[in-house]
Amino acid sequence: MEQSAQIVRSDDPKFGQLMIQMAPTFHAVINDVLAVVGGSAFKGMAKSQDDLMNVINNAPGDVCWNLNKVVANPAHRIEIARRIAARAPAKPTTSAADAARAAEFRKTGFLPVDLLTPVQVKEMANFLASRAQFEKDGPTSHNIIEDVIVAPHTLALATHPQILSVVSDHLGAAPTIVDITAWWTDPSATNDYGQHIFHRDRDDFRACKLFLYMTDVSTDDGPHVFACNTHDPEFVMAKVAAHGQSMELANALFVGNGRDAAQIIPQLFGQEIFEIVGPAGSAFLENTYGFHRGKTCKRNRRGLFQVLYGSVPYPLRLNRMAKLKLQQLPADCLDTPEARYATRLMVANS
Repeated sequence: MEQSAQIVRSDDPKFGQLMIQMAPTFHAVINDVLAVVGGSAFKGMAKSQDDLMNVINNAPGDVCWNLNKVVANPAHRIEIARRIAARAPAKPTTSAADAARAAEFRKTGFLPVDLLTPVQVKEMANFLASRAQFEKDGPTSHNIIEDVIVAPHTLALATHPQILSVVSDHLGAAPTIVDITAWWTDPSATNDYGQHIFHRDRDDFRACKLFLYMTDVSTDDGPHVFACNTHDPEFVMAKVAAHGQSMELANALFVGNGRDAAQIIPQLFGQEIFEIVGPAGSAFLENTYGFHRGKTCKRNRRGLFQVLYGSVPYPLRLNRMAKLKLQQLPADCLDTPEARYATRLMVANS
């Protein structure tokens, strides 16, 4: 088990309510893992069976998060995600155009989207850049989530029917917005580290993200870099075999976040790797289980807006959502059942 996982505590009454609301989901996921992987997935969580049962009963959400991090076998993760989706509201019917977009996303793990006008992007960026409160992390300044959800057009984009249609196809069920963020990165001479090293995200057993550049981004402005198709275990295994590499390496590509194998990613997937550059407003959906990284920002300040979609909102995400006091969706959002479901953790009347 990854020892970095911690039990999330909060005195916020809303956090407590959300944890109670999600408890049946957490217990169901624990049963899914037990059925698919077996008891070995729980190794190291407690000193005895009784202690394990106490942890599961008292902190099921944290146990789920630990299991999401420790289950590495892609086939196991796919089956657990399928079981989770089967209990969620069904994905909505889609148009032929949305079905085509969803098929492309399933294949490559990447899909450009173009849903905001330049004026709307500028309104969003100006609002978020001018806020009084930020959370600093080295050269990066994160907007607080309370500002992100009231910024012009953020929730309208996050709940756009075209976005939710593709994401629901990916998840196999109606999606939940489990996090929504925006940040600004100043030019830095810092060497590549952390998010700048090729890695996989494991935010859920199946998840994806929407990204939107709030500034123009060239190769020196910290563009996002993605290796297409690397979310697909069969594609990865075929590439490893084609390069005459061992199965030990293939397995290492799926252990943890994959950073231990980051140095070989360009050799294995060079033709699939590309930088996403473009003007402010450039946006894309990405299956971040595929290998990706951010480049160091060296020239101009970069602004990025991001939405995380999944099926299980884990305690750390719920703790962030507990801060939100929205009474209804903003006026520029389409008030659909899918939008209400996706935002139910942040909007009181959803």
